[in-house]
Parts: sequence; C-alpha cells; structure tokens
Amino acid sequence: MVGGQILVPKDASIFLRALQILSPHRRGNLTEIRLVLDHLHCGGRSYPLDSASYDLTSPSGKRIRISPSTRIQFQLLGLDAVVVTTGRRIAAADFFTGLYETALEAGELVTAVEFNAPRCAAYAKFRHPASGFAIVGAFVAETDKGPRVAITEAGATAFRVPAYEQALARSFRPESLAGVSAEFDSLNSDRHAPAEYRASLIPEMVRRALVLALQS
Repeated sequence: MVGGQILVPKDASIFLRALQILSPHRRGNLTEIRLVLDHLHCGGRSYPLDSASYDLTSPSGKRIRISPSTRIQFQLLGLDAVVVTTGRRIAAADFFTGLYETALEAGELVTAVEFNAPRCAAYAKFRHPASGFAIVGAFVAETDKGPRVAITEAGATAFRVPAYEQALARSFRPESLAGVSAEFDSLNSDRHAPAEYRASLIPEMVRRALVLALQS
C-alpha cells in the first residue's frame, strides 16, 4: 500500500472496517515507469495510483472499494489517461464512478496508468488555512487532444469543465475565460465552505492554474 492517508480515518469510523490490504509492491510488474515516444507508462511504486485497491467491508458485509485520492483523479481526467488493470483498459472518465467508488470489479487490480505528456500543465488550489488541503483545486493542461480543465475537492469526485475547455481551445490564454459561464451541480457543502463559495472559487483557481501552466 502506498500512502493510505484516507484509509486511517475511514477505518476508524463505524462505516468501514478493513478486511484486507494488498501491497502492490510485492508484485513484480508494478515497479516501473517508462517513456515510450511521447507516451508515459507508469506502474506501481513509481506512481501512487496503486493505492486504488483498498479492499474494505462495511458492517453490513457489503464490499466497498476506496477510489484513489482526488489528487490522482484530476490528473488522470485532465490528461485523458487510461487506467490499465489486470484484465482491461479503462478511460479515466469511466474509472471514477462516485464517492469512494471506482469501476474496478472484484479481484481486479490496477497495474498501470498511461497518458500522453501534455505541452504544459499546472495545478492551483485554494488552501484550507489550518490543514493546507484544497477546498477547491483546478488542473489545466494543454494536450494533443485540446485543452483540459479538471476540478477537484469541489464535488464527490473530480470533474471536467467543458465550457472552460471550449473557451481555451479558441485561445489558451487567461483572457479567453472572461465572461465564460459554467454551471456546477451537486458541489460539496460543509463547515469548511458552502457549495456557493466553492462555485465562486472554481473560475479563479482555473485562471491561476492556467497562468502557472503558461509559465511552465
């Protein structure tokens, strides 16, 4: 297991009880990262996606698979990545299905993630003043398939914003975002920030990430 930060508080709650944790480091095919032309192939130790397969059971006996950190979600979405498992290839847009849920089936393990290297990319987040974690984060990338904008921590899972992507496709500059309207449904609302506040942060974080990407 790599990381596991999310596992500790969840396992301590009455909602989840850890049944078994599999260490991918003991699998010989999960220890490499390689560049093939402009295509990056990552496996296991070199990339934290191997934390995808926490195998948990709730008190009712229902199996639950914890999804990778949202920090991985937005990167995979923003780079049009493909998740490679022991039995198939899954587009990142189809891999994350909900809060703490992925498209993995019973016994299926993530072995690699593949994506084309972007021309430029950057991430910006609005930090919680105490923890430093993101209240809202934005990832902007210029890829060979066009601009990609992915938002994290604002909803149950990371998501892309087509309106911003379409605007940046015309011109990959901060000015292109001026006046662009995007609607956000079902945003998180908690003691740290209500949904309306998170919605107001998204365009600013996208702008900051875009500025950083252009400087990279």
